[in-house]
Amino acid sequence: MADVRLDFYDLDAEDLPDVCMRCGQPSTVRPVKAFSWMPPWARFVPPIIGVWFVKRRRAPIPLCDQHKNHWSIRYLIGLGGLGVLVLLAIVGGVVYAIGDGEDPGGPQSIVGLLLLAFDGFLFIAWLITLIVLAVTQINAVEITDDTITLKNVHSDFTRAYREMTRGSITPEVEEIVREKWDQSSGRRRPERDEPRRNDSPPDDKYRRG
Repeated sequence: MADVRLDFYDLDAEDLPDVCMRCGQPSTVRPVKAFSWMPPWARFVPPIIGVWFVKRRRAPIPLCDQHKNHWSIRYLIGLGGLGVLVLLAIVGGVVYAIGDGEDPGGPQSIVGLLLLAFDGFLFIAWLITLIVLAVTQINAVEITDDTITLKNVHSDFTRAYREMTRGSITPEVEEIVREKWDQSSGRRRPERDEPRRNDSPPDDKYRRG
């Protein structure tokens, strides 16, 4: 997996390669995902102040049929798993309380304890799964005034996007040029055979806070 920096003009025109960001296969859908990012240092200031440094950006994400639910499945496992854990804990607690009251140490109280123990095991498995899903999901690692950088993107998409928009210019060379000419906040307009669609500034899709 790799990182890719997308230009806002490409996002506004949906001018992205038809390659799944997750596996590199031909894409079939482009769900719009809202990303947010804040500078690392902003996490150490009071939330009422840090929220002013949050940057957000909506982006169409090319995905194949297999990975079109890339984020939905994570929400389902997170919220659905939490609901199952809470329900199982309640049932186990009630069964144990009733059994311990009527027959301490009896079969019913043992069943309650087993349910609670099983719930604890599921909690650990659920927590590990959430960590793995969070680490491997496509997410923003930086949002500037004119670009967004995504992580956990398949290298085939990164290569296709680079060839489509920058030709043979590598990100390292581009960064050096940007710093040299102090154009980090400017709008980049890659050369194309055809004019871009909707070449207006993306103010309606990008905002702070």
